[in-house]
Amino acid sequence: KTFKINPDPDNPNELPADPRFAYDEDFVQTNVAPAFLNKMLDALEMLINEGIDYGCTTDAFKSMQKENNHLFQFCEDIGLDYVANSSMTAGEIWLKLEEWYKGNGTLVEEGDRRIWNDQVRPSDKNVKAPNQVLARFAALFPKATRNTRYCEIAKRSLQTITGIGIVAKPKPTPDPVPEPVLEPVLEPASDPTPETEWKQSANIDNTVLQPTSDFSPLGKAQLIQQWLRKGETDLVSELVRTWKKEQKSAVKAHLEPSEIEAVQEILKQNKRTPAPEVDTPFADASEDMPVEYIGFLSNGDRVQCYPTFEHFSKNQRMYATVSNLETETQNSKRWLKSITLTWNNKGTEEKVTLGGGSTDWILGKV
Repeated sequence: KTFKINPDPDNPNELPADPRFAYDEDFVQTNVAPAFLNKMLDALEMLINEGIDYGCTTDAFKSMQKENNHLFQFCEDIGLDYVANSSMTAGEIWLKLEEWYKGNGTLVEEGDRRIWNDQVRPSDKNVKAPNQVLARFAALFPKATRNTRYCEIAKRSLQTITGIGIVAKPKPTPDPVPEPVLEPVLEPASDPTPETEWKQSANIDNTVLQPTSDFSPLGKAQLIQQWLRKGETDLVSELVRTWKKEQKSAVKAHLEPSEIEAVQEILKQNKRTPAPEVDTPFADASEDMPVEYIGFLSNGDRVQCYPTFEHFSKNQRMYATVSNLETETQNSKRWLKSITLTWNNKGTEEKVTLGGGSTDWILGKV
């Protein structure tokens, strides 16, 4: 409806206007302003008590964030959010981000080549190295702070973002793994030997310990987490020994960095062939090495590798020369006892001797 000074009597939408609202200041101050103020005070009280519901805009805002910055999508996918009293290093974030890039096709590896595909928006740049992580993620979480944390493995202080972490989400369990029940195997009256006890405890679930065609990385990761909480280190070691390299990689994707380190430490403690402890990125020294597998290496070969854990944590691949390869034969199988690598570091020859049992850190011959 419209207020007019001379309304049309035949038009019901035109109403006569009171000229005092426009020309009588005393009338406005005395009658209009107090009533209007009362309305404003009522609305203010309602705003304080009930607030403003922005729920209708939340989804649209998040969608806009993800369209302009792909890292918001990454955070949502892995559950990275504000978490009090928690911190993450650049290396921990980078490991998850690199796997995420590989999963969605942003990063493609063809042999030794790494091919990066750009995001849809030119301004939305990919994070291509660990040294870019802290700055980019600190911008996503302005309430978080940057600090340092000493790493016992790397033996140095690492920069961290404090106040963020992985928020646990309910994980789908298509193939739930039943709780292991340790039932002793009845033997004659003699006391069982430590070896017999170990075999009994390791044989709790033959369908889990032996590789199967329906291998479930999520189920195996949950089983490892369960055994780590209970301190069943022998079971963890025996389980991991049965896996192939690609199966290990699939299970690692479902474990936290601290859980991966714990498994690596268990494998080092339960290794079968004595070897000097070294700062290698994957110390699964419990795996046996058939002749056909280690035969691809010989003295003088050039390899691409991670010679130390620091190289691995920075994703710094080095070209090195095999200067000494030591093996031994047990039970008709040849084991890699130790390997010595040399490489040039800015004009200085570096050398490291690594224990045997695993060649995960060797990426390939050159």
